[in-house]
Amino acid sequence: MEAAEETETQTRVVSPFENQRRSVECVSLDEEPARMINYQNANESAARGLTSRDEASDTMINGMGIVGR
Repeated sequence: MEAAEETETQTRVVSPFENQRRSVECVSLDEEPARMINYQNANESAARGLTSRDEASDTMINGMGIVGR
């Protein structure tokens, strides 16, 4: 009898914390696609920035002509 009461008490104490843990660790299926799109847009933006810097460097190095001859 005492063991059953102790088990019930532990269940009542642990249950709210378990529910809270589950609510925090779950992935929202509504938010996840939006985050993925944001990451994709940021990645594309960074790639465009690198491409423009690469083109500017290429223009400076190869397009300025030979100096000092």
